[in-house]
Amino acid sequence: MIDANSARAASAPADPSDDPPRWSCPACGAAATHSYCAACGERRLAKADLSVLALLLQVAESIIDVDGRVFRTFWALVLRPGELTLAYAEGRRKPYLAPFQLFLIANVAFFFLQSALGFHVLSNTFESHVRDQSYSAHAEALAERRLAAKGVDRAAYDAYSAHPDHVSFVRDRWDNEVTDFLELDSEAL
Repeated sequence: MIDANSARAASAPADPSDDPPRWSCPACGAAATHSYCAACGERRLAKADLSVLALLLQVAESIIDVDGRVFRTFWALVLRPGELTLAYAEGRRKPYLAPFQLFLIANVAFFFLQSALGFHVLSNTFESHVRDQSYSAHAEALAERRLAAKGVDRAAYDAYSAHPDHVSFVRDRWDNEVTDFLELDSEAL
């Protein structure tokens, strides 16, 4: 049952001071009266949003805020190779991570696992690739084709690799500068 006071309150004009302040959406220009723009969904910018703390919180949220898209994307990659490319080409993009997000996550995971497990994919020697890996036969064939395309045979390449100037460069510069740089990502935290 409705009492007289609530009926009068419902029919009485609203107090203008109770209305939220109007603002203009910076994204679409529409007039808005709530925290989010009804036209495009843009959130109203608050003064606190412009602080360094707010920026750091947004970065942290974007890194650790995991939703179903991460797992859905991972399973599509593992169980249905090509599904992500097909979905992207067909315009089905919401269910999966965006390509650049996936690229960043894959790179972070790669470098984390490389340092955590102690393997160094980026610092393997050429000889290691063509002699000691499960893919060595393919790598050697690829290297031979590449050398042939440049008009260099394997003996000439080996002679270059053994040349004293090259050996001293590798010893004095590469081993000291580049290897140290590559090892920075694999030092224990």
